[in-house]
Amino acid sequence: MGDSSLLLRPGTLWPALLEATRRAHACGAIRPIRTAQQFIDDGGVRFLVRKVSSLARKDEDRAARQAQEAAGAPVNPFLPCEPDLVVGDLSDSHRAVLNKFNVIDHHLLIVTRRFMDQETLLDADDFAALAVCMAEIDGLGFYNGGTAAGASQPHKHLQLVPLPLADTGPALPVEALFEAVRGVPGICRLPGLPFAHALSWLEPSLFAAPARTAAALLAGYREMLAAWSLSPIRSGGEAQRIKLVTELAKVRAAPSTPLTVKQPWQKGKRSTLYVLDEPTVGLHMADVEKLIRVLHRLADAGNTVVVIEHNLDVMAEADWIIDLGPEGGNAGGRIVAAGTPEAISQQSEHSHTARVLAPFLAQCRA
Repeated sequence: MGDSSLLLRPGTLWPALLEATRRAHACGAIRPIRTAQQFIDDGGVRFLVRKVSSLARKDEDRAARQAQEAAGAPVNPFLPCEPDLVVGDLSDSHRAVLNKFNVIDHHLLIVTRRFMDQETLLDADDFAALAVCMAEIDGLGFYNGGTAAGASQPHKHLQLVPLPLADTGPALPVEALFEAVRGVPGICRLPGLPFAHALSWLEPSLFAAPARTAAALLAGYREMLAAWSLSPIRSGGEAQRIKLVTELAKVRAAPSTPLTVKQPWQKGKRSTLYVLDEPTVGLHMADVEKLIRVLHRLADAGNTVVVIEHNLDVMAEADWIIDLGPEGGNAGGRIVAAGTPEAISQQSEHSHTARVLAPFLAQCRA
């Protein structure tokens, strides 16, 4: 992402954050969670621990969202964001939003402006938005990559809490451990830390230029992934499924719509052609059904979905099959059969696909 994609004018984030906080408190949009503070010494570091007195407010909100979902209404607090919690747009891809149930004052959420799954890896746009915020606010930026990491929302968002975290002591207690790697290039580890980690030192002056900061953060992030043998590149099937989730958020088809009922294409309505290459790769059989429902919803919304696939469950759900063959490689590439799944299944003399599809359809009907 270049500077041309950034929408925030320098020097405006902190005043906007203060004003949004004042407004949110005045109208009751923000609902702080009270905590009791306690210091705990561990490994030579003094940590501030906040004990939650009650999660009743958050539980009430979760129950309300679950009731909406049960009634068939999709719930995403970030699409659209609650207006009284919005601080402002950071870039073409991200906006700044107040944490509704904050433990620390001025807790900022850096939210993608279209749906992306919270378990996806961070990318250049994420780091650019984070860098813009950190250029304006001295804070701790972090990302909970899914529910296993503590995320309560499936919509992708980073977080930033201003420093210091406590009225006394160091701004960030664990920072004392980092002195051992101050100025050390590359990826480092601290032998005394009893958990998996990777560290990369960045000079504070780097944050004066958000675009340069984003590039350095992304490069360091990818080095860290490589240090733990984690690939930033997802499999083809997985990458396609992540993209499908993003596209499905645009469709917003009613969950209660029967899969067999095709929604009429409306004149003037924009439709999309989706071409997928074996999206079932790596999926458990139980998850293939979920994928098929997603494909149905995209098609029911007036889009065209073309799937290159060998999975029989997907074939059986197709409106139309084009079977290429009769063999692979140089012996293939010709259309040997075309039609509905039922029509294809009756052409076993020409089609290998028909020979396996026919008994599968018969079993499904049994």
